[in-house]
Amino acid sequence: MTLIRVINSILEVSQKTTTYKFATLLAIFDYVIDHPEEKPINNFHFIPLVYLARQFLSYYYPLSFYNFSQGTPSGFAVYTQIENSFKNNLNLEDTTLQKAVKSNAEGIVWINQLYDSPEVIPKELVKLLLNFRKKIIDQPLKYIPNVAGAKKRFFGILNKSIAFDSTYEAHRKAAKGQKKPKDEMNWLELFRHDQTSLIIDDITYKEMARYRFWIRDVITKKWFEFSYRTETDKDKSAYKYGAFFNILNLAYMKEISRNSALISKYRNFFVEVGALESIFSGQTFDPAEAFHIDHFLPWSYYRVNRFWNLFPLEPDVNREKSNYLPSLTDQIEARMVTHLEKCLKAKADPLIRNDLRYFYLVLQKDTEFSLEASDDRETIEQILVAIRKDLKNLKKIIPGKEYKLKKE
Repeated sequence: MTLIRVINSILEVSQKTTTYKFATLLAIFDYVIDHPEEKPINNFHFIPLVYLARQFLSYYYPLSFYNFSQGTPSGFAVYTQIENSFKNNLNLEDTTLQKAVKSNAEGIVWINQLYDSPEVIPKELVKLLLNFRKKIIDQPLKYIPNVAGAKKRFFGILNKSIAFDSTYEAHRKAAKGQKKPKDEMNWLELFRHDQTSLIIDDITYKEMARYRFWIRDVITKKWFEFSYRTETDKDKSAYKYGAFFNILNLAYMKEISRNSALISKYRNFFVEVGALESIFSGQTFDPAEAFHIDHFLPWSYYRVNRFWNLFPLEPDVNREKSNYLPSLTDQIEARMVTHLEKCLKAKADPLIRNDLRYFYLVLQKDTEFSLEASDDRETIEQILVAIRKDLKNLKKIIPGKEYKLKKE
């Protein structure tokens, strides 16, 4: 429970009092939520700083529409960057950004879909992410470890341009020297381009994974309490209790729309390759039929929009299942294998290619991965192992959330 004491110390005391520390801690635990079973490298896990920047945008973009006070008496740098370098300078030829603009605070749901797509990230978004990355280096990563004069941290910083055993401060300062990418990149390429990462040892990472949902809620509650105090100090009649949670939860709690661009792409792909069998009932859908695309492991606990977690499903079964954890029977697993086989027959498709690169390069840490040399049977077995492990561990930390189909 050492980790929990360290987190609590950081939450209670800090040399700098803004919400940057809450956002940074949340972003770190978001990474663990996104990658709970990733393999370590030399007993360490690495979180690129651009991932933290991505999560900063997820939190502050919705909040910026309401201008919630965040601990600064005049203005807020992140709000200003969102307004000046992003909202006012968007290339509205990009259809996803068009939808984001029209959706106001909920636009973050559309923006977040860009990270799972094989398409390049719009240049305005890349610029904003890099600005946030610099802000994180200059602010929370400088002050979070210093708790009432004592050095307390559960992570380090590693910049690839200097010696591994250099000081935390040296690595932090070196992180600022990274050159901007010259070419357009999709999210996976931008993620791997970052030369600086937070590093967490495997024992600590496993402890973080075990308590990830509980600690996330604790951090969110502390952020709410802080914002409530600063907002009511500004205007005692302005604050609404429920508003903050509803807005902040847009970042990562909102279920992705059934009509979203990304889910529609998977739906069209499944129709094209004939992967139209219901994961639970075995019913084969007509391409023109009204069927849903379901997250097998629910989005609330496993934020993975990849072909191995997305399956056709009857609308009524999907509503019944909601965010409950499914049972993985032999019959369901057999249908899952059939689904994966059909998808991998078209692994040259940009969607599948991007998903496989993510699976091997990010989750499996296989830097030698070659799509052309990959064996489909081996890939399917590795994916099934990952799903079984994630499901087993979710059931340990989310008791009473199991779903069993009422009719087979």
